[in-house]
Amino acid sequence: LWFIFLYILAAYIKKYKDSFKKLRNYSWQIYFSGVFLTSILLYLASILKGSHPIFEQNNGNAFLCNYCSVLVLIESLALFFCFEKINILNKAVQKTIGWISPAVFGVLLIHDNANIRSFLYDSLLHLNQVQSGVVSIFARIGYALLIFAVCILIEKMRIYIFSLWENRSMKTICKKLEKKFYENWYSE
Repeated sequence: LWFIFLYILAAYIKKYKDSFKKLRNYSWQIYFSGVFLTSILLYLASILKGSHPIFEQNNGNAFLCNYCSVLVLIESLALFFCFEKINILNKAVQKTIGWISPAVFGVLLIHDNANIRSFLYDSLLHLNQVQSGVVSIFARIGYALLIFAVCILIEKMRIYIFSLWENRSMKTICKKLEKKFYENWYSE
């Protein structure tokens, strides 16, 4: 349901670009204000743990930092508008972005699956055992880049396999279904 809302919101933004000019002008300020507000609220949630049911699950993380949070939505829109203005002139970077971008949604679907996530973070990478500190920051960034790269490759393989299947089998299946549909339609 949330993805449907995001799709409708994106279509609205695309259709009414001009009404978002003020938001585009202050996008960096809005983004960092949202991050600051979220940080303050998370800190307060950790202090208020136990005082209200909303703060029970992961010290308020579920309420403040999940995909359906209003603050995350506002921060995401602001960050989108920040990078929307960028004009990349380097052809190699354009080509790389053009190669990666069709697979990014697949990366989300792969790594955010509950079964895959628990396998990746707990069993394979043991992220719950990574200590805090500077090494932890670099380890987590490295893990994120590794997961992103592996998921991109998996999604690219899926796209390639489906393109082969689509070119051969899909046309045959569609023709059979179309023939069956028309036979049933006109026989009534």
